[in-house]
Amino acid sequence: MPFELTRDMFSPEGRAMRLYVKRVFINDKFEDLVPRWMTFARGVVDSEDLPLNVGREILQKSRTLKIIRKRVVRKVLDTIDDLRENEPAKFETFWTSYGKYFKVGLVEDLDYKDELKRFVRFWSSKSGDNQTSLDEYIGRMKEGQDKIYFVTGEGRRAAEIAPAMEKMRQKDYEVLYMVDPLDEICSQSIVDYEGKKLVDINKAGLDFDKSEDEKKDMEDKVKEYEGVATWLKKQLGERVQKVQVSAA
Repeated sequence: MPFELTRDMFSPEGRAMRLYVKRVFINDKFEDLVPRWMTFARGVVDSEDLPLNVGREILQKSRTLKIIRKRVVRKVLDTIDDLRENEPAKFETFWTSYGKYFKVGLVEDLDYKDELKRFVRFWSSKSGDNQTSLDEYIGRMKEGQDKIYFVTGEGRRAAEIAPAMEKMRQKDYEVLYMVDPLDEICSQSIVDYEGKKLVDINKAGLDFDKSEDEKKDMEDKVKEYEGVATWLKKQLGERVQKVQVSAA
């Protein structure tokens, strides 16, 4: 696996898995040998089970090729997993160059979506100068916390100063920063991890861990200012989608 992004993952030129049959070169641009998100991989596949006169249509229908594809993907993922667990510095270098490939895989590849979740990394409110994995985030979760919180923004600074972050800092909850163009789409694909749902803190209705008294107080405030909210919505019209009472 290379450690520098030298080619466009969406370009046919980015493919570099060479297919041989009985040591005879067949193709190095065959798109079904590995999924699109794995085009960073470089290697050679030599099969004794495919015919020498193999053509594109035959390959696409070949059960043997499907088995080869699964084995190649498995080998690459195991290699990256070993890198992640045993050589974190090298994995960081790898992720910097190829992290976006895994995020594309999360969106596109239903077969490997669950496996790819453990590789993806994001900036967070407590990760400092390094990105964090979902496993690392869960390891730092507060006692009783059952959700993974995230916020979207155009860059880390924008995420840090998002209005909803003030409440999260008060409650001492870690928040993932979804600041890459692919991140928000990724969050929709991940949905949950290890039984913990991903929650966008910008969405209305977050209840956190309020006491019964706090919940009752909030309900009273909503009722008290319901008329004001209705009046404001009427005055602002189509300039706003909704006016609602929220906690300070």
